[in-house]
Amino acid sequence: MNHLTILEPRWHDEKVLCADWKLGEHNIITIKHHSYPQPFYISGNSAKAYPTELITTKRGGSATMRVIPIAALEPVVEEL
Repeated sequence: MNHLTILEPRWHDEKVLCADWKLGEHNIITIKHHSYPQPFYISGNSAKAYPTELITTKRGGSATMRVIPIAALEPVVEEL
């Protein structure tokens, strides 16, 4: 199970950008913004169905990011 932390979504189109190389077979995505208090799940196969975007990093390099709509993520419900 891969755990990815996103500081906040891309607000204008309500999507999250996940580093493509970090996505595995099963993924838990935590969005650290107060609007999203619970983590989300997405399978690797579902995530790989979404397009990629090449972004420039703070150090001037580039990274391939998977652009996933928040609506495609499944909320993780913890059982008591």
